[in-house]
Amino acid sequence: MKHFSAVLSLSGVYNSYFVCPYPRIDSNTYTIALMKRFYQHLVEGSNKDTALRQAKLDLIKEFGDQALPVYRAGFTLMGDGSTRVFN
Repeated sequence: MKHFSAVLSLSGVYNSYFVCPYPRIDSNTYTIALMKRFYQHLVEGSNKDTALRQAKLDLIKEFGDQALPVYRAGFTLMGDGSTRVFN
């Protein structure tokens, strides 16, 4: 099994990073849905940790039992999640 770490910087000035250290990002449907919801919540004014939590809950609400934890649990926010990206 290939191990890797995907890191998406939310910009160095915000001192936080979006990380998925697990090799299980093979379901594009769930990953795309999660990322769309995450950025939607950021644009709506949520701080980063709230946006990620709400995106995960949205995924569960939309896909139900199909949104297995393996598709969402690996996505974490490292650093200061209390700041907003958009005002």
